[in-house]
Amino acid sequence: MESLVFNVLTRGVTAQRAFTLIELLVVIAIIAILAAVLLPVLQAAKVRAMTATCINNQSQLAKAWVMYTSDNNDYTPGNHWQDEEDWTAHTNENWVSGWEDPTGAAPNGPAGSGDADSTNTTLLISPMYSTIAQYTSGQPGIFQCPANMVAVRASPTSKLVRTVSMNSWVGYNRTNDSSFAGYKVYNKLTAMSGLGPSDVFVFIEERGESIDDGLFLVPPPAAGATTVNNMPSGNHNDVGVLAFGDGHVEQHRWLGLGANWSTAYPNCNITTPQQVLCAKWANPIGTVSQRSMGDLGWLELHATCHN
Repeated sequence: MESLVFNVLTRGVTAQRAFTLIELLVVIAIIAILAAVLLPVLQAAKVRAMTATCINNQSQLAKAWVMYTSDNNDYTPGNHWQDEEDWTAHTNENWVSGWEDPTGAAPNGPAGSGDADSTNTTLLISPMYSTIAQYTSGQPGIFQCPANMVAVRASPTSKLVRTVSMNSWVGYNRTNDSSFAGYKVYNKLTAMSGLGPSDVFVFIEERGESIDDGLFLVPPPAAGATTVNNMPSGNHNDVGVLAFGDGHVEQHRWLGLGANWSTAYPNCNITTPQQVLCAKWANPIGTVSQRSMGDLGWLELHATCHN
């Protein structure tokens, strides 16, 4: 009887076996295939989530902008870049204050020390330095795109607190100099005739390597420019998010991002992965009549129009 039990137990043990090498390779191959399929899906989901966050942020900024005009006899929030830079002497004037610069330049501090404005959220949420602050509920996060990867040289663990700027043709304290004569400056919301509030962009996401003051410069078509001084951001797979004068928000795919780059800041000294991004966006798009087909033309057509 004991021998019979022993034989049964022995057969049970010997019946068990390990995976063969081929079986293990098959399992590994299946896991690799699943990973290859799922990773792009997960990455796309991450991009969509960040895009949704930016849409929400821009929507809140647009609502704050509209409420400001409603409470101030239709005048639009200030956007005078020189005073935004020299904010200590010009409080309670512009939609935002400060001069961000991840390269270490510091208009308001010792040269090369790194600009403290790049990490100063007070310039975004204090009514003393941001005229729309009272309408944004003290939320500095709405000024920042979560996909921005540009760190501040003076504080490598910190990202720029603001990655959004305002159309240079918008602001109660904007002026139209002689070189841009014939085009509209929107000191009031009711001045947005011709294009209309739904076609004039107010806020735009700007690349971290390009950001400085709160103004996003767009030349008029008559200037014949083929480059821009401020680069639009395409952090969402070459898509940027913009808010318009009527409060609605749009996504726009930039055609020239990732191509036609020329080095403009060889001494950026940010972090190594960002060095290749330290360039101004060059987008030659031919004659004025062809501008509607390019990025610069799109910006011009949604920034201002003829008087």
